[in-house]
Amino acid sequence: MPISNCIRCGSVFSRTNKFICADCLRKEEADFQKIADWLRDNPGQTIQALSEATGIEKREILRWIRENRLILMDASEFLQCKKCGTLIPAGNFCDRCKLELTQEVGENIKEMEKEIEGQRILKEGMHYAPSKREKKKTYWVGVFRF
Repeated sequence: MPISNCIRCGSVFSRTNKFICADCLRKEEADFQKIADWLRDNPGQTIQALSEATGIEKREILRWIRENRLILMDASEFLQCKKCGTLIPAGNFCDRCKLELTQEVGENIKEMEKEIEGQRILKEGMHYAPSKREKKKTYWVGVFRF
């Protein structure tokens, strides 16, 4: 496992798939739980009110919204689709752009599969393995060769 420095506190830790250490991850989850509990008691609040009530930075709250861990009731000026700029309640892209991107990726995958298949056919047709090739046996019968 690679050893890395935590992007939050700078301590050295054995990194798996997160870029923060176990202590910072526990603190982050505790902060998220604090926000979730406050939102259950006070639904429909703004990011500003949420940040002031819990003491958690707006930057962290917006990250959780981008990760779809929190969803805004109404689209806000804080969150815009990264492709078209439409206001969105959570994530990175609006539904229309998600659909377009999914279709584009599907088309690209099909093109790549066709290209790979074409290369495979060319390689199979031109392949030569001399070690596996058997020599043609010649049998002499009298003066005729078969």
